[in-house]
Formats: sequence, C-alpha cells, structure tokens
Amino acid sequence: MRIAALLLLFLLPLLLSANEVLFRFVQITDIHIGWEKDRGFYRSIPEQVNAMTGIEFVVLTGDIFDKPLDKADQSLIDEYKKFASAFKVPFYAIPGNHDISRGKKAAPEAARRFQELTGQLSTYRDCKGWRMIFFCELPLTKWCGSFDFYQPVDFLEKTLKESPGPSIIFLHVPPLDRGKDGDWSPESLTLWSSLIHKYDVKGVIGGHLHRDLLDWDGKIPLMASAPSVDKGGLLAVFRIYTVFKDGHISYTTVKISPPKNGE
Repeated sequence: MRIAALLLLFLLPLLLSANEVLFRFVQITDIHIGWEKDRGFYRSIPEQVNAMTGIEFVVLTGDIFDKPLDKADQSLIDEYKKFASAFKVPFYAIPGNHDISRGKKAAPEAARRFQELTGQLSTYRDCKGWRMIFFCELPLTKWCGSFDFYQPVDFLEKTLKESPGPSIIFLHVPPLDRGKDGDWSPESLTLWSSLIHKYDVKGVIGGHLHRDLLDWDGKIPLMASAPSVDKGGLLAVFRIYTVFKDGHISYTTVKISPPKNGE
C-alpha cells in the first residue's frame, strides 16, 4: 500500500502535466445570414464568447450566407461585417456550399467575392506551436468546379509541410465516404486521406451536416458541429474546443439562447 501510494504521488504530477490545457478556441457554423426565417440566434454569440477567458480565436466553418455571395445584397454583407467585428479575439471564416454558387460559371465570381470580403479562401494561424489551417475544400467536392486562381491541394500540402508542429484543419464539408450520393468523390477522398496522413494532423473540424458528428480517418478524428442557427427546428449551438499538451482535443457544446424580441 505504501509503495502504491508513493508511486501515485510520483506519477500524479506527470499525468496532470501531460493533460495540461494548451489553448482553447470557439467554432461557429452554418449561420445562414439571410435565411427567410432567420431569427438571429448567431447575433448573441459575440457577447457570450467575449465574456469568456482563454479563447485564442473564433472560426466560422462555412454557410455564412443562405444564398451565394454573387447574389448577396449589401445589407447581408454589412450584417456579416458587424457580426465578425464584434469579437474581441481573432476571427476566421471559411466558405460553405451556400456561400459559393454550385454552378461552374457562377462559382468563381462568388469565390472572388468571398476573398474580397474575408481576405482569403484559405489561410492559417500558428498557435502555441500548433498550426490552425482554415481551408476551403469546396473545389474538391461536388458543390462547385475548380477555380484557376486557387489550388486547394497545393495550398494544403505546402501549409502542412511548413507547420511548426501538429495541425488542425477546419473546413465546411466533412470528408465522408457516403457512396455515390456523397459530397466527396472516391478519388477526392483518397487524395485527401493520403495527404493528411503524411503529416501530423490531430483533427479535422467542419459543419455542413446540421448535426453532430464524430468519425475517424484512421487515427485522425473528424468532428462536425450542429448549426449555430435553428434552421429546420434544430437546436442552435456553438462549440468550445480545448487542445491539451498531450495532443488530445475535446469540446463542449453551448446552447444559444433565442434572441430577445426577435433581434
């Protein structure tokens, strides 16, 4: 008993340090600004997040607008700018299939408008020795064609290769094998999987499905959040993720309260 107690006393600090929190961040997804029944659930998120401590950044993983950006009027653009600027921590946004037109002719124009609005289709941020990759995967899916001004695979490989440590990839459409009706073709899924397994990717985080998801690509977790709007009668939520020094990632789902007076 005495030896066991001594061992526990020795090992406990090691176990606690291995599980020490490295950083936290917030994921918002699928807010669908402009949806005809929009009740503005997302508008309360900045106040809730700004009241928290220890949040490194906020990421919005697509479907910012309900209709493609090439069709969005200025009032919706202004609504987004007001929302994004309300956060006190760095804010990043990734386009979703609703933001970029499905048609091959219209998609490049919507993609260019997204670049003008946010500064980029894909980018990254280094955080405590990890690399956060905010990645537009849409040209790899069925939702739009390719853009001559953006090569997603080249961007992702270069960004992963130059990472100072482990990486997390944020995107909109989860890379799931759902057969012929899936968002990703078998060829794109094979390319994707082979690429992320070449590097130290600790997780892939998305939205799109309007439901919670935890899946795996080998040892790499694939996580998707329910939407941050009550579209379809769903519970509106956002997530707080915690990254630990031992490489594990956990999350807490936070319910968004209905806006007061419909505002």
